[in-house]
Amino acid sequence: MTHRFNKLAAVLTLTALTVACGERPPVDSEQIGFRGTAMGTVTNPRIAQADMTVPDALPPASDAGPRAGEIYQNVEVLGDLSIAQFT
Repeated sequence: MTHRFNKLAAVLTLTALTVACGERPPVDSEQIGFRGTAMGTVTNPRIAQADMTVPDALPPASDAGPRAGEIYQNVEVLGDLSIAQFT
């Protein structure tokens, strides 16, 4: 009896994990090219409605400090940049 219960519990757990890990397939698709060329767009309306914001850009590196050509060897092209700009 316990062997059957363990087997049933394992199957139910595996099924629950499989279903929980997946995402429903997208429902909106649009053909944008000739038929048979696989030119189409597929969108997921649940993701398209999400609030997607772009983070602000990082400030530029400072120009102060020693030059990269003075610190590193074999830097010919970018040698006039500061160490912060070079890295």
